[in-house]
Amino acid sequence: CRAHQYRNARDLQIKLLSMHIINLKLSSFVALAIVLGLAAIAGTLIWVVSQQEMPEPSGGVVVTRPLATSSEVAEDTSASSVQAWNTYRNEKYGFEVKYPQDWFSYVYKLQVFSQEAKVIFNIEFAPFPEIPSGGGTFGIKLSRRALTDEISWFKSILGSPTYNEESLFVDNIPATNINYEHNYSQEGKQHEEQRVRIFLSKDSTTFSIYGERVNSFNPEWAKFDQILSTFKFIP
Repeated sequence: CRAHQYRNARDLQIKLLSMHIINLKLSSFVALAIVLGLAAIAGTLIWVVSQQEMPEPSGGVVVTRPLATSSEVAEDTSASSVQAWNTYRNEKYGFEVKYPQDWFSYVYKLQVFSQEAKVIFNIEFAPFPEIPSGGGTFGIKLSRRALTDEISWFKSILGSPTYNEESLFVDNIPATNINYEHNYSQEGKQHEEQRVRIFLSKDSTTFSIYGERVNSFNPEWAKFDQILSTFKFIP
């Protein structure tokens, strides 16, 4: 009887030991499955992120997408602001130009010009509602006077030997650019302007485009180059 009890106890111990081993194997299998699953998920996430940051072009070369520098952001912002400017379009004389949204435009009456000037149109743009004596900060004048005569006339009234003359193109049309300085006193202080006047001829009409490149009194007024970059002839 004791031998029979001993065998039963031994069999029970063997069964318990077998069940423990099976449970250990199952736990190890589950743990291994979890680890493999997490590794697969992590690998998928890494692949997705790498595809977003390093797109592969058709040539098979992997490139990175660089972050925009502060200067590039400023240039984009500047370009966007110019695109949002007002547009002045003149169908009669075939040109258009953009100017800041908070600026004003003023068309001169032809009576203010002498007959010798042969002016047929003159418009100016400025950041104030009334054009003061001395003119606005950007202007376009059209004349029937010959191009060479217009340039000679301007040099005669300029009377300053400190101007600089150079050639350039405006909307693919050859032009003459004259840069000069203008000093004046305002609010008890001396101020300096760097002014520019560009002359060109199109369809028997002489265009005179002028304005301020530098203005020490208010630098925000000196937008000549920005405005000029939007000038173009239209059909």
